[in-house]
Amino acid sequence: TNEPASVPVTGPRHEDLVALAAELWAARGESLVVCGSDDPGAQALAVQAKLLKLYPEERSATVASTAAYKVLSDQRENETDEAKKLALLEKMARLLQIANKGASKPSWSNLRNESNHWLDLERYARAEPPLRKLIEAFTGDENHGDSVALYVTSDLGLVLMKQEKTEEAAAVLGTLVESGKAPLEASRNYALCLTGWVEFEDTGARIVPGVAEDPETFDKAIEQLVKIVNTTGAREKWTDPWYQAKFDLSFGYLRYSEID
Repeated sequence: TNEPASVPVTGPRHEDLVALAAELWAARGESLVVCGSDDPGAQALAVQAKLLKLYPEERSATVASTAAYKVLSDQRENETDEAKKLALLEKMARLLQIANKGASKPSWSNLRNESNHWLDLERYARAEPPLRKLIEAFTGDENHGDSVALYVTSDLGLVLMKQEKTEEAAAVLGTLVESGKAPLEASRNYALCLTGWVEFEDTGARIVPGVAEDPETFDKAIEQLVKIVNTTGAREKWTDPWYQAKFDLSFGYLRYSEID
């Protein structure tokens, strides 16, 4: 079989399985043997999969998922093949998804890592749940409140925008922009949610409508886009930031001119 020989299937379930997962965590997979494989990542995933199948509701499966994540994370750091690194990243994201769903208490690092991995993979719908959990659990937190207010909120606005949940994205990002602390990308995304933007696809360009319908809302968008045009990076002519900022502003004015 391909099952790890050391997975207990009888006896005190919780204690034995947590002990096994803790062993995996400490040894980073090196002390486990899976028939037909000497790959620590494969070993870790085999243990995690077996525990999850046998005891999906127990904390041990959650711990094993986190432990397997650490093994794959180490493996990915030493991997040079980009395709293999990408495949490992998706496995890591899925492991944290399992760990976070089963966790008795929200973990900042696990939730943030999961959201970042899905963002890196451009799997925006999957990034949304951990971002919402972070906001729910850590808003106002002494250690992480500032990061939530700025970066997690900014990321949530981005994933909503990428899913074309434009009205909700504009509301999330608008609050951040009004605070005066929005990162530059969040300010741009907020403006684009108001004016709309252009998606360039294999079949051609597609306009995603914005939520602005009146001069006052368009003025808010144009204000942000003008600020971006005047930033240091966008002021250098003929660079990618310069072209992008000019295009965003021109498109904003075009949409503004089309309102009744």
